[in-house]
Amino acid sequence: MKRLFSVVMTLFVSLPVWAHSPELTQLLDELNAQYNQTYTKGARERDKADVTKLPYFVMHVNEQDTPEKLKLESYLTGLHNGLYDSINMQKQLNVTSWFCMRDTMIMNPKRHPDFLKDLIWSTLEKVANQQQIDIKSENYIGAFGLSINSVVKYGLQTEYPCFKPIPKQVQLNGWKY
Repeated sequence: MKRLFSVVMTLFVSLPVWAHSPELTQLLDELNAQYNQTYTKGARERDKADVTKLPYFVMHVNEQDTPEKLKLESYLTGLHNGLYDSINMQKQLNVTSWFCMRDTMIMNPKRHPDFLKDLIWSTLEKVANQQQIDIKSENYIGAFGLSINSVVKYGLQTEYPCFKPIPKQVQLNGWKY
């Protein structure tokens, strides 16, 4: 019985649960419209092709078996492993972290491979509902240059804060707290 329960829970946890609020759905539609416009040039075009940027994530995360999706998955796996290893090293060295997660096994890439995707979606949900950063200003320029790493760091810091309110010294530039 325990084995059946663990198998069912593993399947449930591994399924992507990205139910978007109407606000996030609207924001994603607006972003996709901006990202798919052909008149964008220069830095914006580079940002759309850069796997480390938010446009690449939004445009390719829901694709199936495309080279872009595989590239995105590889980047997210590397970022996930790097964060997990860094946090574990900080714990071993007894260094104060910039976020406080009680159980870092939640971040384990092997146990929870979709942790970063879920964190990115929940952070974007906050942005859509609370307008934390103004990515719509100046023709969505903020939405083009925003890195996935920045979204993840902000998400970790706000989901697992060490202090309330978060001190100015550890707040990330460009984000509203």
